[in-house]
Amino acid sequence: MKHLAPMSPEAEAAYRTLLHHTTDCGRCKGNKHCPQVVVLSRKWKEARRR
Repeated sequence: MKHLAPMSPEAEAAYRTLLHHTTDCGRCKGNKHCPQVVVLSRKWKEARRR
């Protein structure tokens, strides 16, 4: 099993924000397109790259 490197505090915060959104958003829960999740996903990916 491949182990992932620990996330930075910024990446961790972005991930938690994304996770919180997807569990609370009706569009996300309904598997419908949600523009906000796209933005949050990009922020998380950018934070992981730093």
